[in-house]
Amino acid sequence: MNIIMKERRSSVEPHTKTMKVLLVEDSSLLRETIMDILSDCRGLSFKGVALSQDEAIAQLYKQPFDLLLVDIELAQGNGFEVIKATQRPDYPFPRPTYLILTNHTYPQYRQMANELGVDHFFDKSMDFDLAIETIEAQAARFAP
Repeated sequence: MNIIMKERRSSVEPHTKTMKVLLVEDSSLLRETIMDILSDCRGLSFKGVALSQDEAIAQLYKQPFDLLLVDIELAQGNGFEVIKATQRPDYPFPRPTYLILTNHTYPQYRQMANELGVDHFFDKSMDFDLAIETIEAQAARFAP
């Protein structure tokens, strides 16, 4: 009987879970472009936007995020330090998926991203569409 109740409850309750994204990008044009392109993406919600390393880290410690979409070079600080903040022992939430979207695709940056466990690493100028498709695919796992 409990199984039947659970099935009914799950079919009646709307599935409202969305992938919570923190966008860390200091270019206003790129921030607006990304948010505009993904505005109709089901299962995705931008719950935070940060322009600097410190601003991003402060937001990461206030609420959980499912996806951390980050640039490496920021006006203040860098995306690697933002990622490292989620790997500290005092980080209070589950680790988000890491997606780097950058113009700085040097081999040493790719190596550092690999060492930090970055899930996706994209070149803004070459892989922008692929990065958007990857984000949409991640969000689809959350959509009803």
